[in-house]
Amino acid sequence: MKKALPVLLALALAASAPAGVLGWLTASSRMWEFIQRSGGIKIAEPVIKHGTLVLPVEYDASGSRAITRPPSGANSGLVVRSVQARLKANHQIVIWVVTQVGEKDTPTGWLHYAELKGVPPGTYAVYYADAGDPEKFLGQIVVP
Repeated sequence: MKKALPVLLALALAASAPAGVLGWLTASSRMWEFIQRSGGIKIAEPVIKHGTLVLPVEYDASGSRAITRPPSGANSGLVVRSVQARLKANHQIVIWVVTQVGEKDTPTGWLHYAELKGVPPGTYAVYYADAGDPEKFLGQIVVP
């Protein structure tokens, strides 16, 4: 009971906290297997959005939509908090998805954008989580 009390207290506080706290507490980077079970992921060519170069990423955390494969599990209540991108060596970019429990004003769409800050012009191979892993290769993009 002593071990359960802090957990119950944290959950009670999170449930009554202002919007954003619950999402922050439940944020989690997702592994490749989770992404595949929930319907896959797809990228498009970079675009400028609100003055920032971004990589469009199609992904549905709820598992209710097939992106590159039929979903094999539902994750009702989960939404995408962000899609992160990091420049790696040899003209490679790695992206990963961070999900959270949906909150009152949390966007629930399936199209997301990873900022490509500091990525110089060129052609890049994009991977999910692990640069160079052929199983997690998402495509090639051209950064203008």
